[in-house]
This record gives sequence, structure tokens and C-alpha cells, in this order.
Amino acid sequence: MSPMYDKRMLRQILPLLALLLLAESASAQMKLLSSDEHEPAMKLLESTRRIPLRLASKDVQESADPLVKLVWETRETQRRRLLSTSEHTPWQIMHALLGLRQDLLLLHEGKVTNGLDWILTGPLYQSECWFEKTESGGRAHPFSKPYWFEGHVNQFLSMLASCRLPLATEFRTENGTITMKDMLRHAQMNVTSRGEVTWTLWALATYLPSDARWVNNEGEDWSIEKLVELEVGKPVGGPTSPCGGTHGLFALAQARNVYLRSGRPLTGVWFEADQKIRRYVQTTRILSNPDGSLSSSYFKAREVKPEFDKRVGSQGHLLEFLMMSVSQEELQAPWVRKAIELLCRELMDNRTEYVRCSPLYHSTNALTIYLERMAAASKMSAPAKEAEQAPPGKSVSRTRLLAPPEIVMGAEAVDASGAEPGESVPEAFLEETAAAPGIPDNRAASAPARRPANQPQRGGDRPPVPDDDIGFPPFPPLDGDSEPAATGNRLPPVRESAGGQGAAAASEPASGAPRSSLDDFLQDTPVPEVGKAPVKSI
Repeated sequence: MSPMYDKRMLRQILPLLALLLLAESASAQMKLLSSDEHEPAMKLLESTRRIPLRLASKDVQESADPLVKLVWETRETQRRRLLSTSEHTPWQIMHALLGLRQDLLLLHEGKVTNGLDWILTGPLYQSECWFEKTESGGRAHPFSKPYWFEGHVNQFLSMLASCRLPLATEFRTENGTITMKDMLRHAQMNVTSRGEVTWTLWALATYLPSDARWVNNEGEDWSIEKLVELEVGKPVGGPTSPCGGTHGLFALAQARNVYLRSGRPLTGVWFEADQKIRRYVQTTRILSNPDGSLSSSYFKAREVKPEFDKRVGSQGHLLEFLMMSVSQEELQAPWVRKAIELLCRELMDNRTEYVRCSPLYHSTNALTIYLERMAAASKMSAPAKEAEQAPPGKSVSRTRLLAPPEIVMGAEAVDASGAEPGESVPEAFLEETAAAPGIPDNRAASAPARRPANQPQRGGDRPPVPDDDIGFPPFPPLDGDSEPAATGNRLPPVRESAGGQGAAAASEPASGAPRSSLDDFLQDTPVPEVGKAPVKSI
């Protein structure tokens, strides 16, 4: 065999070996992070002396729904549980930021400080900076050890995106500052189908319209729709789908909500995304435990784990997915309200128990989203008004004696699927209930054929969807700002003016015009100040 032939063989084999090693490394990392035995549990007691009680927000005070007040109290309790900048890792603190947003408080050098403000200063952990500059812009510190920095690609970016920070928000690094816009651009330029896309979709869908397209550093065509297509095709559950697959479904629901606000019909991959979301909403309902709590086995079977930490982990992640997925009407359904109430009771009754940051703050994020949605609603719904008149002895969700329709209360509880508690529900039954009456069915009469991700929309027979069908009315503007011109959590497209300041575009690009620059469509969003009010006991 000639040396020239050997070199050609090596050039062909080495890239394949590199891909295999990359995939194996990513899989090993995912298994580490999805394991229950690595993240340390801790006792995180309330700091009532350091953090005085504060008055509930106007929306909470004026609400006629006692469930809203219970959620507020529960969230406030978590706000008073302080993480320490010297004892807790960036991974743990960023989870707290996800749950509490701009309300996060930290203990730094013996004093209470705002969590987001401290993060923006570019702190160090184990002598390494939280953020770094890159050729494409900037990013959060990538994975190095479990539960130190990012556990997944763009995980920290997605958590910051949930705070809906302005694009110009600056983060300090060892070599100067980077902005939120820099990190979003880095996510676009370095996205690849060889790795995870869940948190990339989560972050980009927060700022970009559903028709956004770009070319990455490898010269590949990418779009929000392509990210959705990859997430739709990913199986739910297993070692490559952490936390039962709820994160992927959450990101998918967020992207779908943005698409629905455009008023376009659900076709192609967007129809498939909607179908997948609806199916797992129904699976969550069907597998609810007889007491109304969400399953400890996620989407596999009914189960109630004896350990609080594990119970609240699954309940919190499932409820987080539901809060992003269900319509405003379904948000008031008895089974959803009961799940919200029971999670609140779990967190309040066990607030002195050992708990991990992931279960605690994903649960808190579910409550935060609920409060945002209820605050944004223009009118209090009829079920909430009725809840105020609930007779003594009833739970605030008025569902103490209720359970999901399929469940028969009693020692031998079974449902229409024939599955007993602890058993998996047959796939055929899930297929039959994918369009069950619990969720308004806004789909087309029949599913259109799937098309390539970058093929233009062809229309469809589904009428435009009003904002309230999705259940996310416009977020409230910042103090002093006028109401956004566009509905939903998007503003008109932002472009850089000559002076460098973002300004609303006069019009959308012509149909079919390429959108290859982040500046063409990246948008600022207002920050809803959940529960921000003068400090006073309620």
C-alpha cells in the first residue's frame, strides 16, 4: 500500500472519527446531567430578616382568584431563599434567574444584591469568567464539569432570554464586554444539527420571528423553522432528552406560539409541532395521579415518588411545559388549576427540606409564567370569579373533589385506557386522545404533506388564530413606555439606525427577501415586572 493511499485514507477516516468522538462526548455529558445523583441537594431556608415582605403587585391584589394569590405567595417564598455567590455555582444561580427573573436576590459578601445586576458584572467561578468573547460575538462559559457552567449548548442564553433583556444589555468578560445581541448572533452562527438545538431554539424564538433565516459559519442555511423541524423529530424521553423531554417541548411550544401570532395557518412542520405539543399536553392530563398531581414519571406512567425533591422535579418541569403550551381557556381547566395548586402546596409545605436547584427553580419558572399570563389578561375569567365564591373547605382551585375525567377515585383507580396506576398508557389510546376536547382544536381539517424546512409557506385552510387562543396576551410595557404596536411578546422588527440605536422598521421586507443578518429581524421585548411593588407585608 503506497504512502499516498494511506494519507488519502486518513483524510477520509479522521473526520468520521472526530464526529463519533463528538457524539460520544455529547451523549456522555447528557447522561451526566440527566442523572439524579450528581446535582447536590441542599437546605435553602428563607431569609426573612434580610428580605422584608413586600406588597403584592396590583394585578395580584385586584385578582378575584385565590389561586393567583397562592401562586404569588409561593413565588415570594422562593424569592426569600437566598443563593450565595461564594457557595453556589453559575449553573445553580442561572437556574434561580430563570425562575425569578429580575426579582432574583443573591447573598454576596454578606449583603443582599440583585442577582441579574451581579451577573452582568462578569463574575468569576473557579478563576474562570462566566462569559467570553468569540469570533461570532460572545457566549456563556461552555460545559466543563457537571453543574458548574452551561450543561447544554446555549442553556444560559435561553435563561437570559426568558428575562427578555434588551439587545444592548452588556456582560463583562476578561477581554471587554459583550451584549445580549452578540450572544444571540453567536448562537445563530454556530448552530449545528450535530448537537443539541433545544436551548438554541428556546433563546432565538424569544427574539426572532418565525420566518427568520440565516447562514451559519459553515455556510449552511438555517432558520427557526429548521430548528423546529429538528425538535419535532427528536424523541421525547431517554438519555438524550433530559428532564423527561419537557425542555424540548417547552422550546417547541414557545416557537409555535410565535408562529400562531403571525396569523398564518398551521402547515408542514408547524402543524407537526402543534400536534406533538397537543399530544403531550393530553398525555400529561391522562397520566395525572388520582389526587390531581402530575406524574413523577413524566410521560411514561402514573407515579408519585416518596421523595419531595423528585416529586417536585417532575411536577415543576411538567407544569412549566403546560404553562407555555395550553390556551387561556385551558389554563382555567380544573385539572390544570389543581396541578398548579398542588405544586404550590408541595413547595410551601416542604420549604425546609433538601432540594436541588433544577426542580426548585423550574417549578418557580412555571409559577412565574402563570403570573405573567394572568397579569396580562385584560379581564378575569369566569372560572376565577367563581373560585372566589368557593365554600369553606374547598381548595383554592375548587378541585379538591375533582380529578382528570378518565380517573375513577378509589383504591382501584383505572381510566378509560385500561391502564392502572404505575402502568404505561397504551400508545393507541394516546393517539385516539391527541385531539381530546380538553384543548380547543384549531388545526386544519387534515394534516398537509410535510415539506422541507426552508420551503415557503403554501397557505392552508386554517383561519388566522386570535391572540387569546394561544393564551399569551401582550406583555405589559415598561414603566413610561407606550403599549407595543404589535401583539404578543414581540415588537416591530428592529434595525440599527445610523446612530446605532434600535428603531422600529417602517415595513417588513418584501416577500421572499433574504433575512441573513441578525440586524434585519432581531427584536427587543419589554420586560414584564412580575410582582414588583413597594416592600410591605400582604
